[in-house]
Amino acid sequence: MEGPVFIDSNIIVRHIVGDAPVQAEACRVLFRAVEAGKHTVWTTNQVVAECVYVLTKAY
Repeated sequence: MEGPVFIDSNIIVRHIVGDAPVQAEACRVLFRAVEAGKHTVWTTNQVVAECVYVLTKAY
């Protein structure tokens, strides 16, 4: 991946909840790469708000 990667709410929610194993593993791989400094990511306040809403209402 070149340049910063946009992280949408589905990636964050899948990473936290892990209810779709294949998708959750792909998210874990991405976040591990971010932690290792291999990728830079960004998101918006709206995405964070959506994650909070989904996680408090659906899970």
